[in-house]
Amino acid sequence: MDGFDEFRLMTADPVRADRTPDDPLEAARRALAVETQRTTDERDALSSFLDRVRDVDVVEPTPMQGPKRQLQTPQTTGLATVRDAYVGTVMSVPHYDEEYGDSYVESLEAEFGADVAAALLQGHFGEYCKQSVLAKTEQALDERERFLSTLDAERESLADTEERIHGILDRVEGTVDDEDENLSFSALEGRRSTLQNLQTECDEVAADRQAAIRRQHRKLWVPRSAPDVPAYVYQALDETYPVLSVIADLGEWITDRRRTVERRMSGAK
Repeated sequence: MDGFDEFRLMTADPVRADRTPDDPLEAARRALAVETQRTTDERDALSSFLDRVRDVDVVEPTPMQGPKRQLQTPQTTGLATVRDAYVGTVMSVPHYDEEYGDSYVESLEAEFGADVAAALLQGHFGEYCKQSVLAKTEQALDERERFLSTLDAERESLADTEERIHGILDRVEGTVDDEDENLSFSALEGRRSTLQNLQTECDEVAADRQAAIRRQHRKLWVPRSAPDVPAYVYQALDETYPVLSVIADLGEWITDRRRTVERRMSGAK
């Protein structure tokens, strides 16, 4: 199997070739599908939690009779109901232990912040506490929805880029054989020109992919220092940027092929 066949096998569409275990584009698709499913599960869990919290009655503290006049609050009514709802929804998504594995307290602080967590743990489920939980849950829901939209954009970018890669591969194939060392100078020059154009197209695909990654990052409304979508979604893969890695490999292969043609041109008539 020559270098071209190996490259095609690594990047081929599933209906055109058997997959290799380390196929970076297939690995990217799998990782993206997993992240999409997990984010969908979290969104649905937060939505269920939101509905259940809306149905929980608030309990305001009432003063005790007597000289000390302390506040008396039923500690187990609303707070326990909210805890049960949270554990039964947000903390019950299939991937929770694998991805988070934190406690009820840690999860509350991570999802809603320290103030709301403290209110649910030490206070009472009054109107202010309820509205704070509802507002934070709606914010968390919005974040999941926005991330799902970004994951959809990533899936479209991945599919579009892969299609363009295959288009370049199809055209490179006609310039690859061992017989071109016997070709005339003009024929070799034609092949070189084709390869130069394909290299330019490959550079354009890489630039478009990088622009798509930047758009996704802006859409998430996160700080510039935060990981972009590929860095987050593909962090467990061999390549953090698998699509750009495949494009770079293709570009290097085209360059090597062009140099081979140019060497043969120097000895051709």
